[in-house]
Amino acid sequence: DVHRLGDELPNVHTKLLVPNPKFGHIDFLWGINVVDHVYTRTLDLMYQFRQKK
Repeated sequence: DVHRLGDELPNVHTKLLVPNPKFGHIDFLWGINVVDHVYTRTLDLMYQFRQKK
């Protein structure tokens, strides 16, 4: 269970929920809205951490 794993890991910063219940692993590569739902949000988080150094 994703929620339980996130609660048990010591260094989870953010949990991103993709607003499509059918979104799966292959959608990370070929999903229609993957740029908006995953890539942009992930890169924004990476940029925030980069700025904290």
